[in-house]
Amino acid sequence: MDNCIFHFQAPQLNAAHTAAGRLRLVVSTDSFSLLALGRDGDVLSLQMWEYPPSQPGRHWPESEMAAELSDMELLQMPFQEKICAITSGLTTLIPGKLFRQEEVNRYFRLLHPETRNLQFGHELIREHDCYLVWAVDPYLAGILPQGTVQHQAAGLIRAFGATSASDERSVFLNIRGKLAQLAIFDNRHLQFYNSFSFVKPTDLLYFTLLIYEQFRLDPRRTPLHTSGSLRPGSEEYQGLYNYIEQIKFIQPVLTEKWPAGAGNLPPHYWFDLLCT
Repeated sequence: MDNCIFHFQAPQLNAAHTAAGRLRLVVSTDSFSLLALGRDGDVLSLQMWEYPPSQPGRHWPESEMAAELSDMELLQMPFQEKICAITSGLTTLIPGKLFRQEEVNRYFRLLHPETRNLQFGHELIREHDCYLVWAVDPYLAGILPQGTVQHQAAGLIRAFGATSASDERSVFLNIRGKLAQLAIFDNRHLQFYNSFSFVKPTDLLYFTLLIYEQFRLDPRRTPLHTSGSLRPGSEEYQGLYNYIEQIKFIQPVLTEKWPAGAGNLPPHYWFDLLCT
């Protein structure tokens, strides 16, 4: 993990200050980011890292990544609340009336050829009357000792819905490493959510425009609201901008004591971490 995107650590970071604080961690097979807050909401640590690929287009093994993170002293410190949000492409949404907890592993038989070695979880997204069902490698689920493990998509969907327009369709895109998540809301009601991995900018463009086409949305009139690691001027951004006239970066509400150096990254980089 030698690709540090941002790293801040307050001088007063110690177990005495973290014990009454909160820890938020978002982990994917490409990257991780974390936010440690003290009792009064002061930022004790804020970090974002990317993993160097062992080969082009390949991720680190989950076991190696979990071992690296488990060695971090900060993750071993006491916190009043610890939440680890896992980013995984193995997700599905089940309407509330159709959800059966005992059937969780069966939902993935069409998504993954082998489910015996996966760990399953589910979360109620009450705002949209559905359950997010997810599966991850057990190594990822064990990264945060004595913490709550959930899926990053649940908080992301809630935050997208709260941000969406109340009288029209809204399209959202979040990128973390090479995993993209797309959601569509109509009058703040969730219509669609899916995630996909991409390698080339043209892959991202194809899947995004496919959603516009499926829902009969005009890319010249319907904005694309984006968050995560999409950078203005990047190949991914330019490819989207050639076809979608309005690309709007989500501006999350930052804590009052946000470290000054974090301004080196656009606020939308931290959106999925802040809604965990």
